[in-house]
Amino acid sequence: MKSFSKYAAVAATAAVAVVILAVPKASADTLNIVTTAPTGTDTVNWLQLGAPFASVSNPFSATSTGGIGVTGKFAGSGGGEILQQGPSGWYGNFNPGDYVLYNLGYGPDTLSFNQGVSMAGAAIQPSVIDNYFGLFTAKIQAFDGTTLLGSVTENGNGTLANDGSAIFLGLQDLTGADITSIVFSVPSCVSDAVTNCSAFAIDTLYLNGSTNVPVIPEPSSIVLLGTGMLGLFGLMAYRRARFDS
Repeated sequence: MKSFSKYAAVAATAAVAVVILAVPKASADTLNIVTTAPTGTDTVNWLQLGAPFASVSNPFSATSTGGIGVTGKFAGSGGGEILQQGPSGWYGNFNPGDYVLYNLGYGPDTLSFNQGVSMAGAAIQPSVIDNYFGLFTAKIQAFDGTTLLGSVTENGNGTLANDGSAIFLGLQDLTGADITSIVFSVPSCVSDAVTNCSAFAIDTLYLNGSTNVPVIPEPSSIVLLGTGMLGLFGLMAYRRARFDS
């Protein structure tokens, strides 16, 4: 009976671990950071707002290729501008030839959707056209209405490489299509007398409006998977204890 008590204790501990770690996933949305532009998703190309150097109103409206309506608003009173990486106005490290949305220093940028989405993100870079080069920290927040679902930051480097090396920053809701708006900002940057961290651009916006959200095994979901395995090992230990007794 000694061996039974030993393995039963292991099984009980494993079961408790599963319950404790699984509760947050059941009671709130689970978000993963997305750092690579996903393939096969919906997109918003900023060229629809005008040719390079066209002014963008504040607020403004756009539509994704899949028909999702996007309303954008800059934090400041001014509007934005459409530029093109490389040949027309934006000499940074977005994908060559991409059309980018530049906020002219009136960030943060809020992008609201006419339906919930399960993923939203874009490449981001502070203003190199204002002589900005160097390290920065970008931030994205995801909301369901007025409720903050989560936020993450990512470190990047502003260069003139014109090679698609700008950081991609997005959030994926593993629980469902509950993201109704996102906010992009640059909390810190290596600024000079000309540049401030509120001046930045975002590249093509990527969206996923589907409620069928594929679960990507990021660290958070790997933890849950690990606790599930603990439960399995506990059950095996319990059965072995019964056999030994």
